[in-house]
Amino acid sequence: MFTNYPGIMLPTLLSDVGSDMNGTFTAVFPPIISYTPQMASKLGLQWFGPTLPQFEQMFEQEFHTSSVNYNNIAGFNVGFIIQLAIQDAGTLSQAALKQAVLSDISGKVMTLAGVFNVTSNGMQVGEAPPIGQIFVWPNGTTAVNIVYPSAFASSTAVIPEPCP
Repeated sequence: MFTNYPGIMLPTLLSDVGSDMNGTFTAVFPPIISYTPQMASKLGLQWFGPTLPQFEQMFEQEFHTSSVNYNNIAGFNVGFIIQLAIQDAGTLSQAALKQAVLSDISGKVMTLAGVFNVTSNGMQVGEAPPIGQIFVWPNGTTAVNIVYPSAFASSTAVIPEPCP
């Protein structure tokens, strides 16, 4: 079974669904996976914004909780992309901001959320998360093993998936 949401809100799904998720496949988003300036450099991309550990520290200081999820990261990331577009455009003109995003930022930048790449219609196509398989152990610990693509893989898929 594949479902996208555990990769976005794993702690919530674990508390609500628990071991019934055992063996489920999901897209793996930050904070489960951590993108880094080194990864950006390897791909020939510019790194922009904080790293995941820096973001988690800022989040904890601001909200007094360490339960960061992808929705927090994605929302925060929007602000960074807007900041970069305004810096690049040098104006708040809608046409200049669109030009900055499409010509100077899209496909050239990686952030803690992954590669920022949008189509001319604004559809985000840069974040292509790896696929992981969730394992919930009887002692309550959880592992998300990345199974695809091979460049990110930490394990191979277990099929058929184990019983809860």
